Amino acid sequence: VLAVYARETGQGMLFEEEEDSPPAPEGERRQPSLKVVK
Repeated sequence: VLAVYARETGQGMLFEEEEDSPPAPEGERRQPSLKVVK
């Protein structure tokens, strides 16, 4: 995502493009942790 804009106001944020980092070695990968929020 490089930018986020609101339709109602036309205001938004632009993010700087980052270089891709190399993938982590097999032993250093962490499990993703997501929570359901209701």
